[in-house]
Amino acid sequence: SCLPGEVAVGGGAGITFAFTQDAAIFTSEPREADGSDPEDGDVPTKWAAVGVNGTGVPQLMNVHVLCASP
Repeated sequence: SCLPGEVAVGGGAGITFAFTQDAAIFTSEPREADGSDPEDGDVPTKWAAVGVNGTGVPQLMNVHVLCASP
């Protein structure tokens, strides 16, 4: 999440050490403060991602957000 007054201008997600097709990121996208998809005119203030791990080995998924002050 961004700090109060900031806007999410970018972001992303990745799975550490997942060198296989059995672990993947399905979605990586901006969200409003309540977690919903931003609609026209709404300000995204966080980033969310969904991934899957079918490797049988624990994986670490990192999600990052790039914030800016308007």
